[in-house]
Amino acid sequence: MSIQNKIVVVLILLLLGGSVVFIGLSFQAKNEQKTTLSLNQQVQKKYEQKTVDEDFLSTGKIFLSLEKSNKKEGDKLGIYSYDIKNDTLEEFLVDKNTNKNQEFYTNQLSPDGEQMVFASSVEDESQIYIADKNGENKKQITTSTEKLLKRCPKWSYSQDLIAFQTLPLENKALDAFLVKNWEVFVTDLNGNEKFITKGASPIFLSDGRLLVMKENGLYIFDIENSDNKGFAIWFFGINEMTSNMKLAVSDNGKYLALTDSFSVSIFEIEDWKSLSMLGEARTIDVSGYWPVFSPDSNFMILQKVNKETEKNPKLFMYNLQTLEKKELLDLGDYNRLHMFVSDWVE
Repeated sequence: MSIQNKIVVVLILLLLGGSVVFIGLSFQAKNEQKTTLSLNQQVQKKYEQKTVDEDFLSTGKIFLSLEKSNKKEGDKLGIYSYDIKNDTLEEFLVDKNTNKNQEFYTNQLSPDGEQMVFASSVEDESQIYIADKNGENKKQITTSTEKLLKRCPKWSYSQDLIAFQTLPLENKALDAFLVKNWEVFVTDLNGNEKFITKGASPIFLSDGRLLVMKENGLYIFDIENSDNKGFAIWFFGINEMTSNMKLAVSDNGKYLALTDSFSVSIFEIEDWKSLSMLGEARTIDVSGYWPVFSPDSNFMILQKVNKETEKNPKLFMYNLQTLEKKELLDLGDYNRLHMFVSDWVE
């Protein structure tokens, strides 16, 4: 056989042995049915994660909001910190006053590491607060008195603005499951709130623009532009985006993670300023929620649950280069529906 023929045979064998997999994100609707989605017909790489026993080279503290499953008198939704190196979970902001039903949730440390922003509610009134990095010297920022559920506050890189999402509580007909029923606002530190758009999961980019999850995809908004129409960088396909889908951007701006009930997609971003549309993504086949990237942008945390039962929540860490994973914390004693992983600090 000639050398050319041998090369042809080898190429044919390689092609037969390999495969290209077209996959899409999916989400779990109320009827618990699985729906396959289109990523604009773009090819994704699907990765099988390996579980490793050796220690990952990442430390720091992870902040998460937790509520005990078997609540006793005085038990409330509060903010906890998990120390990776010491494997310890401690209360950070938890109200112990049995006469006041105050809850704390979804916090984020400021870019300079000196202040914390978080949401807090008493009965049906929810507001955005800031405090020192240790949780002391709390200051209420928002003052709107409508019965709104406010959560997921995010700092701007300039630290003079905070973005958050809201849902009217008085209108019982609104479905919190649907992204289109949420609204995104931006406030300065004096409480001057500005409506941006319908949507959820607002995240400031380093150039001051705002990334938002809307009902049909991901959009970027120039909040200084009075039109506030935004432009799409990714369309969702045939279904509406839902509030159980979670969004995160790494501190270095290189990675964007998007989760649903059945998978986690990780997009790599070369340049946000010139970005017109998201491209290829790596997808992890896992039921994961609330992705958070490490301060060095080399790792990612996920709240993972059993794919069939949606129970048994655990905290897992993934290496972004290899997608190897490591279990960090069993969260089976806490209510999965009131569980938010919100930040990772050094």
